[in-house]
Parts: sequence; C-alpha cells; structure tokens
Amino acid sequence: MRTAVCVLAVVLLVLTTGCPPPCEGADPRGYDIQYTLLSTTSPGTGTVRITGVAQNHGLSAFTASGILHLYEDYWGTWEEVASQEFGALDPGETVSVIYERSWSTSTEFPPSAYVIWIDYGPDGLPVAQDCNLSNNELSWSTSHIDDLF
Repeated sequence: MRTAVCVLAVVLLVLTTGCPPPCEGADPRGYDIQYTLLSTTSPGTGTVRITGVAQNHGLSAFTASGILHLYEDYWGTWEEVASQEFGALDPGETVSVIYERSWSTSTEFPPSAYVIWIDYGPDGLPVAQDCNLSNNELSWSTSHIDDLF
C-alpha cells in the first residue's frame, strides 16, 4: 500500500507541475530558451537575442564542469552558434548562453529551431554526477521569433 501511495504522489507531482520531480543528486538540465526582439530595421526584419538557460534541477550541488552549447537546427542539421563553460551549480542555480543575430521573417530557409545541449566533454566525473542525463537537451521552434515581429 505504501508503494502505491508513493507512486501516486509522484504521478500527481508530474501531472501538476509538468515536469518530473528533482532527483537526489545533481541534475544540470536544459531549462529554457528565450527569444527577445532587440531592434527592428523594417517590418519583419531586425535583431534578436537568443538566450539558452540550463539549471541544476537536482537536490545536490553540481561540483564538476560542463559546457552549455547553443545550436541552430536546420531541420536536423545542427550548427553551433555559441557556448558557455560553467562550473559548480547549486540546486536551482542557472547558467546562460547568449547569441544575437539579424532576423528576417521572409528568409526562405531559416533554422527550424534553436537547441541547447549540455556537454561534459571526455571527463567521466561530470557525467557520473548528473543523475538524469535524459534532460540535457532542449529545443524551441523559431516560429516564436517570427511572432515577435
């Protein structure tokens, strides 16, 4: 009975918050991608800022190091546009990577999305510290950039 109650509690938490509960260890995860219109030069054309955010979603501090990468996704082909190295992250603490570029809503083949991905490199320690490797990537459609204009 106790197991059934615990499982029900976790299911309710996931359903009400939209994300799984934090794991016991450190958990750097792809958290958010934000688009900001910085300026317009003509209707549908201007400069935008793309901000990718990673957060330690776990219950323990992340004490190793990693790299937060930002990619333009051209329908399955990724091109890196920015990266940000990071070190220790306390629970709830975030790190951001920022990229600014010109944008036109009339471009024939713009990237379909922006993607952030957390990389730990060849060192095995950071991977061993991450208690949930399945949430280290996040993407957001560029149609939301067009909506800014």
